[in-house]
Amino acid sequence: TTDGSYLMNSMDHIFFCGDLNYRLDLPREVTEQTVLELARHNSNDDDKDDNADDTEENSMTSGGGGVMKDQLRLNLLRYDQLLKTISEGRAFPNFADGKITFPP
Repeated sequence: TTDGSYLMNSMDHIFFCGDLNYRLDLPREVTEQTVLELARHNSNDDDKDDNADDTEENSMTSGGGGVMKDQLRLNLLRYDQLLKTISEGRAFPNFADGKITFPP
């Protein structure tokens, strides 16, 4: 075929070389502030885990921080240059990236 799928399907490993240093299209200060907020939520979650008991109240309220962390992460990912480039079909066609669950 002329689309290159035969070549891609015949490989066990593919290595990409070049300038792959994608960033976020946000001012540095905004990114740093969001990452600090994520770290604060992670720290709060760790404290909750250390102090948690099996009461109904704690089990009902402990999940809220996770929602906030997910929202903060999603807000950053909206500005991810790599995800944007992939969604526009300009890089890594026919490849899929795993879910991003870590801060920049």
